[in-house]
Amino acid sequence: MSKGIRVWVEEDEVVSQLSRDIILEAAEGFGYRDAPTEAAITAIAQIRAVHADDAIVTLERAFLPTWEDTATCEARYREVMAEKSRSTPVAQAQEAA
Repeated sequence: MSKGIRVWVEEDEVVSQLSRDIILEAAEGFGYRDAPTEAAITAIAQIRAVHADDAIVTLERAFLPTWEDTATCEARYREVMAEKSRSTPVAQAQEAA
């Protein structure tokens, strides 16, 4: 039978003890160099320019990315654009003819 120690730690207690520099260093280790800061600054400018939708997209790209890589994103974009072009009234009329 192996012996061990069990330690219960509240995550918020650990996080509250981390300095800004430690958090930024950890973020850089995960590949988030200056993206969050740049995204936040860009989003603030977009909000001030009354472009809330653009600000949301900017923040989602930085903090909640949907795609793992650019190629997958571009492929999905082409699919959506092709689908969109087929759903226009002109395309539907051509299809019906």
